[in-house]
Amino acid sequence: MTISNKEFYELIGAPLKNYRWSWGAVRPDNSIMLTCSNEERRTVNGKTYTLTIWSGNRLN
Repeated sequence: MTISNKEFYELIGAPLKNYRWSWGAVRPDNSIMLTCSNEERRTVNGKTYTLTIWSGNRLN
């Protein structure tokens, strides 16, 4: 079964503000959910890591 990013973010309780350009959303519990491409993922010793870069608080 394939679902869109919009449907996925709604399913996890973090609806996108604009489903065409949003790469992430914040859930009501303040968890940050991000969409990352496979190029940003690395597996080391059986653990998967994703590169994320924080550029400051954009929520305020």
